[in-house]
Amino acid sequence: MCLLKGNTRGNAAEGAHAGIFVDTLDKHALTGPAPGVERFFFATGLSGHGFKEAPVVGQSMAELILNGQAEVVDITPLRVTRFEEGQPYEGPYPYDEWTPRAKMDL
Repeated sequence: MCLLKGNTRGNAAEGAHAGIFVDTLDKHALTGPAPGVERFFFATGLSGHGFKEAPVVGQSMAELILNGQAEVVDITPLRVTRFEEGQPYEGPYPYDEWTPRAKMDL
């Protein structure tokens, strides 16, 4: 987004904002501990729906870090290793058909 004053011809932007849209293969977050790395945790890949999920992700990550497990919700289906295990998350209300990017014709 850019903020322009007056008409758009010949005017410089007064400010700008950029964001990164992070997405995973199954369109769901990666949460939990990083395999093989102590005291390193993931809470990423929330894409566009992260806005509505952020409060519970924050709480579950705090519980995981402080208590050793998430209590507010089971984050196991969103574990970092699910793709190499061949178990992408398929929620009860899919956003769209899951297609691995490696198989997409880009």
